[in-house]
Amino acid sequence: MHAIQTGPLSVNTWIVPLNEKNVFIVDPAGQPATGDERDVIDYLENNNLNPVAVILTHGHFDHVLGLSVIKEKYPEIKIAIHKEDAGYIGKKSIILQTKSMVQLRANCFLPYIENLPEPDFLLEDSCTLDKIFKSNTFESDITKAFADWLVIHTPGHTKGSVCLYNQKRNLLISGDTVFYRGFGRTDLYGGSMDELLNSLDKLKKLVPPNALVYPGHDYSNFELSKSIRY
Repeated sequence: MHAIQTGPLSVNTWIVPLNEKNVFIVDPAGQPATGDERDVIDYLENNNLNPVAVILTHGHFDHVLGLSVIKEKYPEIKIAIHKEDAGYIGKKSIILQTKSMVQLRANCFLPYIENLPEPDFLLEDSCTLDKIFKSNTFESDITKAFADWLVIHTPGHTKGSVCLYNQKRNLLISGDTVFYRGFGRTDLYGGSMDELLNSLDKLKKLVPPNALVYPGHDYSNFELSKSIRY
């Protein structure tokens, strides 16, 4: 796992290994307005890595701003997001994005959020990533590696927020659902404190307290129990 902080709100863009050569990207945010549009690409090229997919933990603008840059560089890359947040990307992305960006006074980034790439696949709760992608999408060893990653739907920050859990490695990519000694805000469009608290209870049941957490912002590599009391 390697983090590159990108975009205006310093998103932790995760580069996640699948095998020696292939990786998937979580939440790319680097783009021209913040001058970091090549940060992820440069890291991949310098390390001879091939990105096969982008997984979005949710659709907020700060987590998807880099989609167009990545898609232009890697046209064959596959993009996956939960169906409840699918409207945040694609040709009509600006409609849904505006609802939260106005609240954040982030209107200056609206030109970079128009006509984002469409999702290729929709994430589903309790499915591993190999089940999300069609069986013939990737080579067998890549598909096998995707089988280690479980999608956990965790609404609250947004309707379609997800976490990704790898049981073999006992680590959780939490997006903006869980932070170190905290959790995501619920005051933006689509947010719900009740749903988020239910999602935290869900994580308590599904993920061991000593699982290492890799969130969408700030401090990483802490145990889940440091954020969700058991």
